[in-house]
Amino acid sequence: MVKFKKSTKNNVKFIDSDKLYESLLDKSSLLVKIHDLVDFDYFRPVLEPLYSDFGQHAHDCLLMFKLNLLQVLKNGLSDREVISQSKTNLEYRYFLDLSIDDPLPHFTKVGDFRSRVGDVKFGELFDYFVDMLKKNNIITDDEVRYMDATHQLADVSIVSINSLLASACKESIKVLDDSGFKADVDLNVKDFRLSENQKKERFVELVKLANRLKDVLCRHPNFSTDKKIIESYDTLCRIIKERSTTKNDKIIKKNSDDKGKLASIVDKDATWGSKSKDYQFLGYKHNVTAVESGFIEVISTHQGHKGDEEFYIEDAKKSSAKKIVTDAKYSTLDNRKKSKKMNKQLVSPCRKNMKAHLKHKTMDEALIYNTTNKYTTEMKKRGHVIEGIFGVAKTVHNFTRTKYRGIKKVAIQAKITAFAINLKALVKWYEAA
Repeated sequence: MVKFKKSTKNNVKFIDSDKLYESLLDKSSLLVKIHDLVDFDYFRPVLEPLYSDFGQHAHDCLLMFKLNLLQVLKNGLSDREVISQSKTNLEYRYFLDLSIDDPLPHFTKVGDFRSRVGDVKFGELFDYFVDMLKKNNIITDDEVRYMDATHQLADVSIVSINSLLASACKESIKVLDDSGFKADVDLNVKDFRLSENQKKERFVELVKLANRLKDVLCRHPNFSTDKKIIESYDTLCRIIKERSTTKNDKIIKKNSDDKGKLASIVDKDATWGSKSKDYQFLGYKHNVTAVESGFIEVISTHQGHKGDEEFYIEDAKKSSAKKIVTDAKYSTLDNRKKSKKMNKQLVSPCRKNMKAHLKHKTMDEALIYNTTNKYTTEMKKRGHVIEGIFGVAKTVHNFTRTKYRGIKKVAIQAKITAFAINLKALVKWYEAA
């Protein structure tokens, strides 16, 4: 008779988590490498002050931070997914510093942690990490920095101006539910079913309704204290101002472009921007300053309509570099002047459409430098370094579209993504050393 080994699953056992991890984990896993290389206790001084000494015990701040990192490292897991998968995935549990039977928080706590920390503190955490890299000479002041901006689509639907107005009116009526206000315009009509003349007529009706709602909101007894009422009033005012005008006592639609204008009720910070003449997007821009080894030194988040050149000065101030290489969009005379005052060299193609600027003495040094082989090499590296980071962020870390709404929450996503990219770069640097 054949004898088989019996299962021991019903036996009572004492499990040593460290030995189990040692025998089962793949040492080549990125999460295992990060866990073994990085001491996350270094970041505890930033996070612990956010918690009170009173009340019930909170989940460890580093566990919550790592859960947010894990979401990004694993291609944008949702709050629910990261908790569900961490219950059974040994690599995840090892990365999170959990024993085999340690409990995990409810998935809603992951979002609560992001709210508690906020965009400013997440920025501090990222800067703390970068400072650590500099103290260990992993990033040095002598290294060239490469700067560029990438866009990120907002997590919203693109709607017509009429639909935008109708949504704003619906929001205001909902706020005014107790006042008994009723709209005399059907706010559920779909624009695509109307002719061009009907769309124009509907626009006029919606603007008139919005003006009436403004007056009702303004007269509300809680107008000065209720945030929702104030927000609804401001939204209506903004849309009316940006989208309509009066001509010969008639309301007409403005024909100007959409850049910088309110485009969504659910994400009021998202704006229309353009990466080229042929490509427009609704969302945000992130400006990145990085070194050749793939580490991000500075990342900042902006509304989509902002020009890339507007980001340079503030981000250059945060960089300890002596030389910053950019594309032609950053190459304004003002940026070059201010860069020189900061003792930083701005390496960038000269804008040929700015002929008056080319005659300025500030441009003499740039025009000479741009004829050298060094300039050619640096410009080629810029594309390789920056586009490589953007490609990884979008394809591996789900950075093409925002997970959250509102510029502060989008900035949090950007900081966590930059943190994750730096962790991966650190592992790569360590293995190459």
